[in-house]
Amino acid sequence: MREYFCSGSLVLLSDCMAHWPARTEWNELSYLKKVAGHRTVPVEIRCVDSENIL
Repeated sequence: MREYFCSGSLVLLSDCMAHWPARTEWNELSYLKKVAGHRTVPVEIRCVDSENIL
């Protein structure tokens, strides 16, 4: 990991968060309403292709 991090290379990590409860809990709108209420949450959307981050 260090050589990727230090070089600034993009890295795709897969299947490393299967145990993370948010994977299922955050799919339920009722759960999100309970924990976040009426808060505004910023969302950043990026498009990634093989050559560039757009």
